[in-house]
Amino acid sequence: MKKINLKLTSQNFLKNEFEIEKFEINNELKDNWLVINVNSVASFIKSFFKVTFPNKQVRYLLLDNVFIDYQNDTISIKYNDELVFYKSDESQVELLKENSQKIKVLKQELKLRKAELELNINKLAEFYISDITKELFKLEAIENFALIKDEEIWKR
Repeated sequence: MKKINLKLTSQNFLKNEFEIEKFEINNELKDNWLVINVNSVASFIKSFFKVTFPNKQVRYLLLDNVFIDYQNDTISIKYNDELVFYKSDESQVELLKENSQKIKVLKQELKLRKAELELNINKLAEFYISDITKELFKLEAIENFALIKDEEIWKR
């Protein structure tokens, strides 16, 4: 399979490059992945990516405010978030339970903030709703795909 150069640039201009084999996008948090085509651009507020490396290892990225430009053999991604790679590991039962509890709490808080917004009680409710929605997206992706942070990625 053809190698792809993945260039990641943060809002602080921190740059990382990886050679990859496949790059896939998931916006619905289901096991339904789309491959981005060459000569494409895309933009996402919340994004979930699956990256396959030449050694067949699969890693995941959850990023906010992403702009993707895929030209020739290079995918350039600009993002406004912390760069964290994840790997799937269903053996981490305690982490998954803890994560599930966080999701329940955030969903309750989201209901409260939406009610505040509807009743015009809290001027910051819209800001909170946005933050909670982003956090829920990440936590639900972590839960649905049994993800844990991958510290090994930086030792390549």
